[in-house]
Amino acid sequence: CRLASDFQRELLCEVFQTKDLARVRHLFVHRTAELLRGGVAGPPLTDLVFHREARLGTYRAEDEDGGSATLPPQAAVAHDAIAAGGCTAAPEFGARVAYVVAMAGTGGSRLVDRCIAPGGVVEGGGGGGGSSGRSSTSEGIA
Repeated sequence: CRLASDFQRELLCEVFQTKDLARVRHLFVHRTAELLRGGVAGPPLTDLVFHREARLGTYRAEDEDGGSATLPPQAAVAHDAIAAGGCTAAPEFGARVAYVVAMAGTGGSRLVDRCIAPGGVVEGGGGGGGSSGRSSTSEGIA
């Protein structure tokens, strides 16, 4: 997601510019605490969205009935969209599917089970801040 890549870029620039690991550590702790606080000051939802290519029809888990294989998150979100909206909601082969990882869930739930479409976060109130596009990471999404 864009948030992680911007965060890494900021930390790496700080390392190469100052060569002070204590300062980099302080920056990391400060930014992480800011992210976990969430609320209005949290990052925009668009910074927390992953976009991955989905190749529906090629995954082993689509053929198995309860086997050990699982769909990748983007394919699981695409299948949920198809179930909700019919075949017209299916992404084209190789299309990039957007998803976010919701923090809400039962303890020990798999990551793929917590992935939802970004619209589900805004509609369900699971972290979406309404019209401002802000998210509350401590309540709804990671």
